[in-house]
Amino acid sequence: MRRALAVGAVWLLLLTPVACGERDGDAWATEAVRYFEAMDEAGARSISEQVRRFHAEDVLLDAWRSRGFTCTGRDACIEWLTARAGAVADVVTTSDLYLDATGAARAIRDAEPGADAGGLVVYELDVDGRIAVEVRPRAVDAVDSVEAAELRRLTGLADAYREAWSSGDPASVATLYAEDAVVVDSLAGVRAAGRDAVGRLARLAEVGPGPPMLRPDDLDGLGAVHLRFPDGSVGGEPAIAQLHLALRGDADGCTERSLVVLDVRDGAIRRERRFHEVGSVRACTDPADPERGWWEGVSLPALEDRITAHLEVAGQRVAVRNGTPELERLVRWALERFEDAGLPPPPVRSVSFGTDVGAVACPQERDGCCVTVDGTSEVYVCAEQDDVCVDSRCTELSPRWRQVLLHELAHAWLAAHVDQATERDLVALLGLPGWDWAGEPWPSRGIEQAAEIIAWGVVEDPAPLYRLGSPPCDRLARAFTLLTGRAPVHGCAPAITR
Repeated sequence: MRRALAVGAVWLLLLTPVACGERDGDAWATEAVRYFEAMDEAGARSISEQVRRFHAEDVLLDAWRSRGFTCTGRDACIEWLTARAGAVADVVTTSDLYLDATGAARAIRDAEPGADAGGLVVYELDVDGRIAVEVRPRAVDAVDSVEAAELRRLTGLADAYREAWSSGDPASVATLYAEDAVVVDSLAGVRAAGRDAVGRLARLAEVGPGPPMLRPDDLDGLGAVHLRFPDGSVGGEPAIAQLHLALRGDADGCTERSLVVLDVRDGAIRRERRFHEVGSVRACTDPADPERGWWEGVSLPALEDRITAHLEVAGQRVAVRNGTPELERLVRWALERFEDAGLPPPPVRSVSFGTDVGAVACPQERDGCCVTVDGTSEVYVCAEQDDVCVDSRCTELSPRWRQVLLHELAHAWLAAHVDQATERDLVALLGLPGWDWAGEPWPSRGIEQAAEIIAWGVVEDPAPLYRLGSPPCDRLARAFTLLTGRAPVHGCAPAITR
Protein backbone atom coordinates (compact mmCIF):
# COMPACT_ATOMS: atom_id res chain seq x y z
CA MET A 1 0.00 0.00 0.00
CA ARG A 2 1.15 3.51 -0.67
CA ARG A 3 0.06 6.26 1.66
CA ALA A 4 -0.62 9.80 0.42
CA LEU A 5 0.35 12.38 3.01
CA ALA A 6 -0.05 16.12 3.20
CA VAL A 7 2.36 18.05 5.38
CA GLY A 8 1.77 21.67 4.44
CA ALA A 9 2.68 21.80 0.75
CA VAL A 10 5.92 19.92 1.21
CA TRP A 11 5.27 16.20 0.70
CA LEU A 12 2.97 15.24 -2.14
CA LEU A 13 3.45 11.49 -2.05
CA LEU A 14 5.54 9.11 0.06
CA LEU A 15 6.80 5.62 -0.68
CA THR A 16 5.27 3.54 2.11
CA PRO A 17 6.32 -0.05 2.95
CA VAL A 18 4.35 -3.21 2.45
CA ALA A 19 5.35 -6.78 3.15
CA CYS A 20 8.77 -7.46 1.67
CA GLY A 21 8.93 -9.52 -1.50
CA GLU A 22 9.14 -9.19 -5.27
CA ARG A 23 5.92 -8.66 -7.16
CA ASP A 24 4.84 -10.79 -10.09
CA GLY A 25 5.37 -9.78 -13.70
CA ASP A 26 7.80 -7.23 -15.04
CA ALA A 27 9.46 -5.65 -12.01
CA TRP A 28 9.52 -1.91 -11.40
CA ALA A 29 12.27 -0.12 -13.36
CA THR A 30 13.29 -3.24 -15.30
CA GLU A 31 13.98 -0.98 -18.28
CA ALA A 32 16.46 1.06 -16.23
CA VAL A 33 18.33 -2.09 -15.19
CA ARG A 34 18.47 -3.24 -18.80
CA TYR A 35 19.69 0.20 -19.87
CA PHE A 36 22.84 -0.01 -17.78
CA GLU A 37 23.41 -3.67 -18.57
CA ALA A 38 23.33 -2.78 -22.27
CA MET A 39 25.66 0.17 -21.65
CA ASP A 40 28.19 -2.11 -19.95
CA GLU A 41 27.92 -4.65 -22.77
CA ALA A 42 28.64 -1.90 -25.29
CA GLY A 43 31.64 -0.74 -23.28
CA ALA A 44 33.04 -4.28 -23.25
CA ARG A 45 33.11 -4.06 -27.04
CA SER A 46 34.29 -0.47 -27.40
CA ILE A 47 34.41 2.71 -25.33
CA SER A 48 33.48 4.58 -28.48
CA GLU A 49 30.39 2.46 -29.01
CA GLN A 50 29.35 2.93 -25.39
CA VAL A 51 29.68 6.71 -25.45
CA ARG A 52 28.16 7.17 -28.90
CA ARG A 53 25.13 5.04 -28.04
CA PHE A 54 24.38 6.19 -24.53
CA HIS A 55 25.71 9.75 -24.14
CA ALA A 56 24.28 12.97 -25.50
CA GLU A 57 26.27 14.84 -28.12
CA ASP A 58 27.01 17.67 -25.64
CA VAL A 59 27.57 15.39 -22.63
CA LEU A 60 29.48 16.72 -19.62
CA LEU A 61 31.76 14.11 -18.04
CA ASP A 62 33.12 15.15 -14.65
CA ALA A 63 35.71 12.58 -13.60
CA TRP A 64 37.02 14.37 -10.54
CA ARG A 65 38.33 11.15 -9.06
CA SER A 66 40.49 10.87 -12.19
CA ARG A 67 42.75 13.82 -11.31
CA GLY A 68 40.23 16.53 -11.91
CA PHE A 69 39.41 15.85 -15.53
CA THR A 70 36.27 17.30 -17.09
CA CYS A 71 35.33 16.95 -20.74
CA THR A 72 32.44 18.37 -22.71
CA GLY A 73 31.15 16.83 -25.92
CA ARG A 74 30.91 13.23 -27.02
CA ASP A 75 33.94 13.19 -29.32
CA ALA A 76 36.22 14.87 -26.79
CA CYS A 77 35.16 12.43 -24.08
CA ILE A 78 35.71 9.43 -26.35
CA GLU A 79 39.22 10.67 -27.13
CA TRP A 80 40.09 11.18 -23.47
CA LEU A 81 38.58 7.93 -22.23
CA THR A 82 40.28 5.93 -24.98
CA ALA A 83 43.64 7.54 -24.25
CA ARG A 84 43.26 6.83 -20.53
CA ALA A 85 41.73 3.36 -20.54
CA GLY A 86 42.33 1.93 -24.00
CA ALA A 87 39.75 1.08 -26.61
CA VAL A 88 37.62 -1.08 -24.30
CA ALA A 89 35.91 -0.06 -21.07
CA ASP A 90 36.60 -1.83 -17.78
CA VAL A 91 34.32 -4.78 -17.14
CA VAL A 92 32.12 -3.75 -14.21
CA THR A 93 29.28 -5.08 -12.15
CA THR A 94 26.61 -2.91 -10.56
CA SER A 95 26.24 -3.69 -6.87
CA ASP A 96 23.50 -1.06 -6.35
CA LEU A 97 21.38 0.95 -8.77
CA TYR A 98 19.62 4.07 -7.44
CA LEU A 99 17.05 6.02 -9.46
CA ASP A 100 15.20 9.28 -9.49
CA ALA A 101 12.83 10.55 -12.17
CA THR A 102 15.58 12.19 -14.26
CA GLY A 103 18.73 10.21 -13.52
CA ALA A 104 20.48 7.38 -11.76
CA ALA A 105 23.43 6.53 -9.54
CA ARG A 106 25.37 3.27 -9.63
CA ALA A 107 27.78 1.68 -7.20
CA ILE A 108 30.11 -0.29 -9.46
CA ARG A 109 33.00 -2.70 -9.10
CA ASP A 110 35.47 -4.21 -11.51
CA ALA A 111 34.32 -7.67 -12.45
CA GLU A 112 37.82 -9.05 -12.94
CA PRO A 113 39.05 -11.33 -10.11
CA GLY A 114 41.32 -9.51 -7.71
CA ALA A 115 40.42 -6.04 -9.01
CA ASP A 116 40.19 -3.44 -6.27
CA ALA A 117 38.82 -0.52 -8.27
CA GLY A 118 35.24 0.59 -7.86
CA GLY A 119 33.24 3.64 -7.10
CA LEU A 120 30.11 5.63 -7.60
CA VAL A 121 28.81 7.09 -10.88
CA VAL A 122 25.93 9.59 -11.00
CA TYR A 123 24.00 10.27 -14.21
CA GLU A 124 21.49 12.82 -15.46
CA LEU A 125 19.55 11.80 -18.57
CA ASP A 126 17.92 13.98 -21.19
CA VAL A 127 14.43 13.53 -22.63
CA ASP A 128 15.80 11.26 -25.37
CA GLY A 129 17.21 8.79 -22.89
CA ARG A 130 20.83 9.85 -23.40
CA ILE A 131 23.25 10.66 -20.59
CA ALA A 132 23.60 14.43 -20.42
CA VAL A 133 25.85 14.56 -17.33
CA GLU A 134 28.06 11.83 -15.89
CA VAL A 135 29.81 12.45 -12.57
CA ARG A 136 32.42 10.15 -11.08
CA PRO A 137 32.98 11.34 -7.50
CA ARG A 138 35.93 10.28 -5.43
CA ALA A 139 35.74 8.28 -2.20
CA VAL A 140 36.54 10.44 0.78
CA ASP A 141 39.27 8.11 2.00
CA ALA A 142 41.01 8.45 -1.37
CA VAL A 143 41.00 12.26 -1.50
CA ASP A 144 44.56 13.56 -1.37
CA SER A 145 44.31 17.11 -2.73
CA VAL A 146 42.01 18.72 -0.15
CA GLU A 147 43.16 20.10 3.17
CA ALA A 148 42.62 17.81 6.16
CA ALA A 149 40.61 20.46 7.99
CA GLU A 150 38.18 20.76 5.08
CA LEU A 151 37.77 17.00 4.92
CA ARG A 152 36.98 16.94 8.64
CA ARG A 153 34.32 19.63 8.16
CA LEU A 154 32.70 17.73 5.30
CA THR A 155 32.72 14.35 6.98
CA GLY A 156 31.47 16.04 10.15
CA LEU A 157 28.54 17.41 8.18
CA ALA A 158 27.78 13.88 6.95
CA ASP A 159 27.68 12.64 10.55
CA ALA A 160 25.50 15.57 11.58
CA TYR A 161 23.12 14.86 8.70
CA ARG A 162 22.68 11.27 9.86
CA GLU A 163 22.14 12.23 13.48
CA ALA A 164 19.71 15.07 12.76
CA TRP A 165 17.46 13.07 10.43
CA SER A 166 17.55 10.07 12.75
CA SER A 167 16.44 12.25 15.68
CA GLY A 168 13.27 13.41 13.90
CA ASP A 169 13.78 16.89 15.35
CA PRO A 170 12.82 19.65 12.85
CA ALA A 171 15.13 22.20 14.47
CA SER A 172 18.16 19.88 14.29
CA VAL A 173 17.45 19.16 10.64
CA ALA A 174 16.88 22.79 9.72
CA THR A 175 20.23 23.93 11.15
CA LEU A 176 22.07 21.91 8.51
CA TYR A 177 20.54 23.81 5.58
CA ALA A 178 20.98 27.25 4.04
CA GLU A 179 18.07 29.68 4.19
CA ASP A 180 17.21 29.07 0.51
CA ALA A 181 17.93 25.33 0.51
CA VAL A 182 15.98 22.96 -1.72
CA VAL A 183 15.35 19.23 -1.17
CA VAL A 184 14.07 17.19 -4.13
CA ASP A 185 12.93 13.58 -4.11
CA SER A 186 11.31 13.22 -7.52
CA LEU A 187 10.19 9.61 -7.10
CA ALA A 188 8.51 10.34 -3.80
CA GLY A 189 6.96 13.52 -5.20
CA VAL A 190 8.86 15.73 -2.75
CA ARG A 191 10.09 19.28 -3.19
CA ALA A 192 10.84 21.35 -0.12
CA ALA A 193 12.04 24.93 -0.65
CA GLY A 194 13.50 26.90 2.26
CA ARG A 195 15.08 25.91 5.58
CA ASP A 196 11.81 25.78 7.52
CA ALA A 197 10.10 23.60 4.89
CA VAL A 198 13.01 21.18 4.97
CA GLY A 199 12.84 21.04 8.76
CA ARG A 200 9.16 20.15 8.64
CA LEU A 201 10.05 16.97 6.72
CA ALA A 202 11.46 15.59 9.96
CA ARG A 203 7.94 15.40 11.45
CA LEU A 204 7.14 12.55 9.07
CA ALA A 205 8.77 10.25 11.61
CA GLU A 206 5.46 10.32 13.40
CA VAL A 207 3.47 8.82 10.49
CA GLY A 208 5.77 6.53 8.57
CA PRO A 209 9.25 5.73 7.36
CA GLY A 210 11.35 8.12 5.40
CA PRO A 211 14.29 10.41 5.96
CA PRO A 212 14.05 10.42 9.80
CA MET A 213 14.78 6.69 9.83
CA LEU A 214 17.84 6.92 7.59
CA ARG A 215 21.15 5.69 8.92
CA PRO A 216 24.50 5.15 7.19
CA ASP A 217 25.09 2.21 4.94
CA ASP A 218 28.54 1.27 3.69
CA LEU A 219 27.60 1.28 -0.03
CA ASP A 220 28.84 -2.30 -0.32
CA GLY A 221 32.20 -1.31 1.06
CA LEU A 222 32.82 1.53 -1.38
CA GLY A 223 32.63 4.24 1.25
CA ALA A 224 29.61 6.17 2.55
CA VAL A 225 30.86 9.64 1.64
CA HIS A 226 32.10 10.90 -1.71
CA LEU A 227 33.33 14.32 -2.70
CA ARG A 228 33.08 16.39 -5.82
CA PHE A 229 33.97 20.02 -6.57
CA PRO A 230 31.79 21.26 -9.44
CA ASP A 231 33.66 24.55 -9.66
CA GLY A 232 36.86 22.70 -10.49
CA SER A 233 38.87 23.60 -7.37
CA VAL A 234 40.86 20.74 -5.88
CA GLY A 235 42.71 22.40 -3.03
CA GLY A 236 42.05 24.58 -0.03
CA GLU A 237 38.42 25.33 0.82
CA PRO A 238 36.21 24.83 -2.25
CA ALA A 239 33.34 27.17 -3.06
CA ILE A 240 31.05 24.15 -3.47
CA ALA A 241 31.54 20.59 -2.32
CA GLN A 242 29.30 17.68 -3.02
CA LEU A 243 28.69 14.80 -0.63
CA HIS A 244 27.24 11.48 -1.77
CA LEU A 245 25.84 9.38 1.08
CA ALA A 246 24.34 5.89 0.85
CA LEU A 247 21.62 5.53 3.49
CA ARG A 248 18.95 3.14 4.63
CA GLY A 249 15.77 3.30 6.67
CA ASP A 250 14.04 0.38 8.37
CA ALA A 251 10.31 0.28 9.08
CA ASP A 252 7.67 -2.43 9.36
CA GLY A 253 10.29 -5.09 8.67
CA CYS A 254 11.37 -3.62 5.34
CA THR A 255 14.59 -1.79 4.54
CA GLU A 256 14.48 1.16 2.16
CA ARG A 257 17.83 2.17 0.70
CA SER A 258 18.58 5.51 -0.84
CA LEU A 259 21.41 7.77 -1.90
CA VAL A 260 21.50 11.51 -1.26
CA VAL A 261 23.62 14.07 -3.08
CA LEU A 262 24.28 17.18 -1.01
CA ASP A 263 25.61 20.42 -2.50
CA VAL A 264 27.43 22.24 0.28
CA ARG A 265 28.53 25.88 0.41
CA ASP A 266 30.00 27.65 3.42
CA GLY A 267 29.26 24.66 5.61
CA ALA A 268 25.52 24.54 4.82
CA ILE A 269 23.52 22.28 2.52
CA ARG A 270 22.19 24.31 -0.42
CA ARG A 271 20.57 21.51 -2.41
CA GLU A 272 19.72 17.88 -1.75
CA ARG A 273 18.75 15.31 -4.37
CA ARG A 274 17.54 11.82 -3.41
CA PHE A 275 17.74 8.55 -5.35
CA HIS A 276 16.02 5.25 -4.42
CA GLU A 277 17.64 1.82 -4.71
CA VAL A 278 15.78 -0.39 -7.16
CA GLY A 279 15.63 -3.56 -5.08
CA SER A 280 14.24 -1.87 -1.99
CA VAL A 281 11.57 -0.01 -3.97
CA ARG A 282 10.47 -3.29 -5.51
CA ALA A 283 10.33 -4.98 -2.14
CA CYS A 284 8.89 -2.21 0.00
CA THR A 285 6.48 -0.32 -2.26
CA ASP A 286 2.91 -0.96 -3.31
CA PRO A 287 3.11 -2.65 -6.74
CA ALA A 288 -0.20 -1.24 -7.91
CA ASP A 289 0.99 2.27 -8.70
CA PRO A 290 4.77 2.60 -8.67
CA GLU A 291 6.29 5.93 -9.55
CA ARG A 292 7.67 6.23 -13.07
CA GLY A 293 10.79 7.91 -14.35
CA TRP A 294 13.04 8.55 -17.34
CA TRP A 295 13.19 4.85 -18.26
CA GLU A 296 9.47 4.61 -19.11
CA GLY A 297 9.12 4.45 -22.88
CA VAL A 298 12.84 4.95 -23.55
CA SER A 299 14.24 2.49 -26.07
CA LEU A 300 17.82 1.36 -25.70
CA PRO A 301 19.92 3.73 -27.82
CA ALA A 302 21.09 1.96 -30.96
CA LEU A 303 23.50 2.71 -33.75
CA GLU A 304 22.09 2.44 -37.22
CA ASP A 305 24.64 0.01 -38.57
CA ARG A 306 23.79 -3.27 -40.24
CA ILE A 307 25.61 -6.29 -41.63
CA THR A 308 25.39 -6.15 -45.43
CA ALA A 309 27.64 -9.07 -46.32
CA HIS A 310 29.89 -11.85 -45.06
CA LEU A 311 33.13 -12.38 -46.94
CA GLU A 312 35.20 -15.57 -46.96
CA VAL A 313 38.83 -14.52 -47.33
CA ALA A 314 41.97 -16.52 -46.52
CA GLY A 315 40.01 -19.05 -44.55
CA GLN A 316 38.14 -16.64 -42.31
CA ARG A 317 34.66 -15.15 -42.37
CA VAL A 318 34.44 -11.35 -42.06
CA ALA A 319 31.23 -9.36 -41.66
CA VAL A 320 30.90 -6.05 -43.54
CA ARG A 321 28.68 -3.41 -41.98
CA ASN A 322 27.02 -0.62 -43.97
CA GLY A 323 28.71 -1.91 -47.09
CA THR A 324 28.04 -1.82 -50.79
CA PRO A 325 29.46 -4.12 -53.47
CA GLU A 326 32.22 -1.57 -54.05
CA LEU A 327 33.12 -1.33 -50.35
CA GLU A 328 33.05 -5.10 -50.05
CA ARG A 329 35.48 -5.22 -52.98
CA LEU A 330 37.80 -2.92 -51.02
CA VAL A 331 37.66 -5.19 -47.96
CA ARG A 332 38.38 -8.31 -49.99
CA TRP A 333 41.27 -6.60 -51.76
CA ALA A 334 42.83 -5.45 -48.48
CA LEU A 335 42.56 -8.85 -46.77
CA GLU A 336 44.05 -10.60 -49.79
CA ARG A 337 47.10 -8.35 -49.60
CA PHE A 338 48.21 -10.12 -46.41
CA GLU A 339 47.77 -13.54 -48.03
CA ASP A 340 49.73 -12.44 -51.12
CA ALA A 341 52.52 -11.19 -48.84
CA GLY A 342 52.79 -14.65 -47.27
CA LEU A 343 51.38 -13.47 -43.94
CA PRO A 344 48.60 -15.05 -41.90
CA PRO A 345 45.39 -13.02 -42.16
CA PRO A 346 44.61 -10.41 -39.49
CA PRO A 347 41.98 -11.94 -37.14
CA VAL A 348 39.11 -9.59 -37.95
CA ARG A 349 35.47 -10.17 -37.03
CA SER A 350 34.02 -7.23 -38.96
CA VAL A 351 34.79 -4.14 -41.04
CA SER A 352 32.34 -1.24 -40.68
CA PHE A 353 31.97 1.85 -42.86
CA GLY A 354 30.35 5.21 -42.19
CA THR A 355 30.96 8.66 -40.75
CA ASP A 356 27.86 8.63 -38.55
CA VAL A 357 27.42 5.00 -37.59
CA GLY A 358 29.47 2.12 -36.29
CA ALA A 359 31.00 1.53 -32.90
CA VAL A 360 33.58 4.28 -33.19
CA ALA A 361 33.30 8.04 -33.28
CA CYS A 362 34.61 9.67 -36.44
CA PRO A 363 35.58 13.17 -35.35
CA GLN A 364 37.68 15.45 -37.47
CA GLU A 365 41.11 14.12 -38.43
CA ARG A 366 40.20 10.49 -37.62
CA ASP A 367 40.02 8.13 -40.57
CA GLY A 368 39.40 4.86 -38.77
CA CYS A 369 40.00 2.65 -35.79
CA CYS A 370 40.74 -0.95 -34.83
CA VAL A 371 39.30 -2.38 -31.60
CA THR A 372 40.74 -5.69 -30.37
CA VAL A 373 39.05 -7.77 -27.66
CA ASP A 374 40.18 -11.27 -26.66
CA GLY A 375 42.36 -11.66 -29.73
CA THR A 376 39.73 -10.69 -32.31
CA SER A 377 39.45 -7.26 -33.90
CA GLU A 378 36.75 -5.04 -35.33
CA VAL A 379 37.81 -2.43 -37.87
CA TYR A 380 36.02 0.86 -38.55
CA VAL A 381 36.58 3.06 -41.59
CA CYS A 382 35.18 6.59 -41.35
CA ALA A 383 34.16 6.85 -44.98
CA GLU A 384 31.17 6.30 -47.25
CA GLN A 385 31.22 4.84 -50.76
CA ASP A 386 31.45 8.31 -52.34
CA ASP A 387 34.69 8.87 -50.38
CA VAL A 388 36.22 5.54 -51.35
CA CYS A 389 35.40 5.61 -55.07
CA VAL A 390 37.50 7.85 -57.28
CA ASP A 391 34.75 8.19 -59.92
CA SER A 392 30.97 7.79 -60.07
CA ARG A 393 31.22 4.24 -61.44
CA CYS A 394 33.83 3.24 -58.85
CA THR A 395 36.21 1.87 -61.46
CA GLU A 396 39.09 2.85 -59.17
CA LEU A 397 39.40 2.82 -55.39
CA SER A 398 40.89 5.81 -53.58
CA PRO A 399 44.57 5.24 -52.68
CA ARG A 400 44.02 7.12 -49.45
CA TRP A 401 41.21 4.88 -48.23
CA ARG A 402 43.00 1.74 -49.40
CA GLN A 403 45.87 2.82 -47.16
CA VAL A 404 43.52 3.60 -44.26
CA LEU A 405 41.93 0.15 -44.37
CA LEU A 406 45.30 -1.58 -44.68
CA HIS A 407 46.56 0.46 -41.71
CA GLU A 408 43.65 -0.60 -39.47
CA LEU A 409 43.94 -4.23 -40.58
CA ALA A 410 47.64 -3.99 -39.78
CA HIS A 411 46.73 -3.05 -36.20
CA ALA A 412 44.72 -6.26 -35.99
CA TRP A 413 47.64 -8.23 -37.41
CA LEU A 414 50.11 -6.66 -34.97
CA ALA A 415 47.88 -7.44 -31.99
CA ALA A 416 47.88 -11.12 -32.95
CA HIS A 417 51.45 -11.66 -34.17
CA VAL A 418 53.90 -9.24 -32.55
CA ASP A 419 55.24 -9.77 -29.04
CA GLN A 420 56.70 -7.25 -26.60
CA ALA A 421 60.30 -8.13 -27.47
CA THR A 422 59.66 -7.31 -31.12
CA GLU A 423 57.92 -4.10 -30.10
CA ARG A 424 61.03 -3.05 -28.16
CA ASP A 425 63.30 -3.98 -31.07
CA LEU A 426 61.24 -1.90 -33.51
CA VAL A 427 61.24 1.11 -31.18
CA ALA A 428 65.05 0.85 -30.93
CA LEU A 429 65.45 0.39 -34.70
CA LEU A 430 63.38 3.48 -35.50
CA GLY A 431 64.65 5.57 -32.58
CA LEU A 432 61.19 6.20 -31.13
CA PRO A 433 60.29 7.15 -27.53
CA GLY A 434 57.98 4.17 -27.01
CA TRP A 435 55.52 1.70 -28.47
CA ASP A 436 52.14 3.14 -27.52
CA TRP A 437 51.66 6.18 -25.31
CA ALA A 438 48.87 8.67 -25.99
CA GLY A 439 51.03 11.55 -24.77
CA GLU A 440 53.29 11.24 -27.81
CA PRO A 441 52.35 12.69 -31.21
CA TRP A 442 50.87 10.13 -33.58
CA PRO A 443 53.98 9.80 -35.81
CA SER A 444 56.18 9.14 -32.75
CA ARG A 445 54.27 6.09 -31.52
CA GLY A 446 55.80 2.75 -32.40
CA ILE A 447 52.43 1.06 -32.84
CA GLU A 448 51.32 3.62 -35.45
CA GLN A 449 54.58 3.49 -37.38
CA ALA A 450 54.38 -0.31 -37.33
CA ALA A 451 50.85 -0.28 -38.79
CA GLU A 452 51.93 2.13 -41.51
CA ILE A 453 54.93 -0.04 -42.34
CA ILE A 454 52.87 -3.23 -42.53
CA ALA A 455 50.37 -1.50 -44.84
CA TRP A 456 53.30 -0.24 -46.93
CA GLY A 457 54.94 -3.64 -47.21
CA VAL A 458 52.01 -5.83 -48.27
CA VAL A 459 51.28 -4.03 -51.57
CA GLU A 460 53.22 -3.80 -54.81
CA ASP A 461 52.52 -0.09 -55.28
CA PRO A 462 52.81 1.41 -51.77
CA ALA A 463 51.65 4.93 -51.09
CA PRO A 464 54.24 7.43 -49.81
CA LEU A 465 54.23 7.56 -46.01
CA TYR A 466 54.12 11.33 -45.65
CA ARG A 467 52.89 11.17 -42.05
CA LEU A 468 56.16 9.46 -41.11
CA GLY A 469 58.28 12.02 -42.90
CA SER A 470 58.92 9.80 -45.97
CA PRO A 471 61.63 7.57 -44.44
CA PRO A 472 64.11 5.80 -46.76
CA CYS A 473 62.87 2.63 -48.40
CA ASP A 474 65.65 0.45 -46.95
CA ARG A 475 64.78 1.57 -43.43
CA LEU A 476 61.12 0.68 -43.98
CA ALA A 477 62.13 -2.69 -45.40
CA ARG A 478 64.24 -3.52 -42.34
CA ALA A 479 61.34 -2.59 -40.07
CA PHE A 480 58.86 -4.66 -42.11
CA THR A 481 61.13 -7.69 -41.94
CA LEU A 482 61.65 -7.25 -38.22
CA LEU A 483 57.88 -7.27 -37.70
CA THR A 484 56.95 -10.06 -40.12
CA GLY A 485 60.06 -12.15 -40.81
CA ARG A 486 59.55 -11.51 -44.53
CA ALA A 487 60.66 -8.99 -47.13
CA PRO A 488 58.13 -6.42 -48.37
CA VAL A 489 56.17 -7.46 -51.45
CA HIS A 490 57.70 -4.81 -53.67
CA GLY A 491 61.30 -5.63 -52.78
CA CYS A 492 63.29 -2.44 -52.19
CA ALA A 493 66.03 -4.06 -50.10
CA PRO A 494 67.31 -7.52 -49.19
CA ALA A 495 65.48 -9.09 -46.30
CA ILE A 496 67.25 -9.42 -43.00
CA THR A 497 66.72 -12.25 -40.56
CA ARG A 498 64.73 -11.51 -37.46
